[in-house]
Amino acid sequence: MTVAGGHRRGNATNQLNEPRSLFVDENQTMFIADSRNHRIVRWKLNDTNGEVVLGGLGQGNRLDQLSWPSDMLIDKETNSLIICDRGNRRVLRWSLSGNATTVKILLRKIFCFGIALDDQRYLYISDSAKHEVSRYKIGKQKVNVVAGGNGEGSATNQLNWPTYIFVDREQSVYVSDFRNHRVMKWKKDAKQGIVAAGGQGKGIAMTQLSNPRELFVDRLGTIFVAADGSHRVMRWPEEATQGTVIVGTSRRGRKANQLACPWAFSFDQHGNIYVLDHNNYRVQRFSLSDGSSSFTTKENWIYPGNDMGKATIQTTYAKCRAECFKDERCKVFSWNQETRSCSLKSTIGNGGEYDPNAQSGYREEDDSELVMKENWVYPGNDLGEATNQSTYAACRIQCFKEEQCKAFSWNNKTYICSLKSSIGNGGQPDPNFQSGFREGEIN
Repeated sequence: MTVAGGHRRGNATNQLNEPRSLFVDENQTMFIADSRNHRIVRWKLNDTNGEVVLGGLGQGNRLDQLSWPSDMLIDKETNSLIICDRGNRRVLRWSLSGNATTVKILLRKIFCFGIALDDQRYLYISDSAKHEVSRYKIGKQKVNVVAGGNGEGSATNQLNWPTYIFVDREQSVYVSDFRNHRVMKWKKDAKQGIVAAGGQGKGIAMTQLSNPRELFVDRLGTIFVAADGSHRVMRWPEEATQGTVIVGTSRRGRKANQLACPWAFSFDQHGNIYVLDHNNYRVQRFSLSDGSSSFTTKENWIYPGNDMGKATIQTTYAKCRAECFKDERCKVFSWNQETRSCSLKSTIGNGGEYDPNAQSGYREEDDSELVMKENWVYPGNDLGEATNQSTYAACRIQCFKEEQCKAFSWNNKTYICSLKSSIGNGGQPDPNFQSGFREGEIN
């Protein structure tokens, strides 16, 4: 659900404009760096309007002005916000109980993007222009480079446009290495980093990150990261070779379960994640406890798929969905509303079939990047021989399974399914065909 903004871009108190950073406190009050409006907004739970607490007086460098704020954090010890005032190349402290006269400049002449504060009160700042992360002791001038600092590049001792950062209890620094499409982990005093997530190029595969932004690491070492370029938030367990999608569909959109270039996120104490939906100018809240944000519901439909163990009895559809969410192998599930039988599946099989007694769901990443085009055929290059598929959905799944497949066409008379490695000349109208293409292949 939308909990802030969502009224197109603008500078009214119920609007946001390219927000870049978000923090949710213990009262579920949101603090938002509303970047293009050059302001910090405080938005209380269930309010329809936010309150401008700093800036909002036009772009400028006075102490009561900001210029493209990109990140912020709450310093509980001093009850203040520490703000990366990126356009002014400075870091500010603002008292949560004060006004503009309580603003203090902590650092100058730094092209900061992300900031973090560790348990020993060291302040970490990513400098995207220098491709490095530095550590500062608040109140002192000594600076130590703790990640990167070896010029722009993709080697393990380099970064390329670092954005957001996270520091754990061992003072290991996690860096969203934006242009390298990876998250790097730099242990304390290390001379080079370790690829902790991504690093397989830009893309929407589960092994890839696309322009990572905000990140968070829990006590188990699991990385949560917003992937701006693939419109999703991913969870990446420690030492895993791939992640899973927890929010978003890998397809840009404005629906309740879709995102458009998510930049930041924050968790509350009730199992919710708040996502800063940058290009939709809103904050979306999702519950992670039942997996509702990860699945698309399909009414009156059943997936035969491969069963994962025996079916169980679940009293509601939501409880069946939660069972699938708990097991990362589960891709789809089907729940019978008469018998209450819940079946988990490791594949989507042939695309399923109509059943008036069933409700099903599938993980968004399974086929959501394939966009449907009615009454259209793509000549394209065929990938192997055409196959017979009983439904359009079954043909679509065949394309999804093949990474080289960029488009497909299904004949609703002959049931012939053709997979294509390109969209050729863009296709042509044909009332006997339904087609689909991967998001990004057609503008």
